[in-house]
Amino acid sequence: MSHPDLITHAAQTAKDIVELAPGIWTALGHAAANLHLVAGAASVTIIDTMKSTSVAADILAEFGKRTDKPVKRIRAWGRDHA
Repeated sequence: MSHPDLITHAAQTAKDIVELAPGIWTALGHAAANLHLVAGAASVTIIDTMKSTSVAADILAEFGKRTDKPVKRIRAWGRDHA
């Protein structure tokens, strides 16, 4: 049986998409960092991309369940990518 601390840690890092405020979501537990999505009037901005394209694709699919607006801007590592 797993140590209770490991069970608690696993629950805290479970994959989830959390709406922080209307139109602002964060992906938790998908990787070592969190990825954020901010919805504007006609498009969305992704903040802090992932190291792995497969993880990023999974998160983008989850975000797609919350908004159908297109991604028009990615903010990563202190640079803008349009």
